[in-house]
Amino acid sequence: MAKITLPTPTIAQVTSYYPPHLGGMENVVERIVEGLINKECVVSVYTSDVGYSRKAVIGAKAQVH
Repeated sequence: MAKITLPTPTIAQVTSYYPPHLGGMENVVERIVEGLINKECVVSVYTSDVGYSRKAVIGAKAQVH
């Protein structure tokens, strides 16, 4: 009997700001993204470049655009 495997969910998260930009909304979005990644989803975050830091993006678990 063949094993049925479901495809890995791919999620696009769109938000005005994302860490390292500081704020409550940014922290909530980051926690949601990390929770989805922990559930083995592929997550891409689309955000503005306000507060952009290449160092912070390198350490991000999600792909940040």
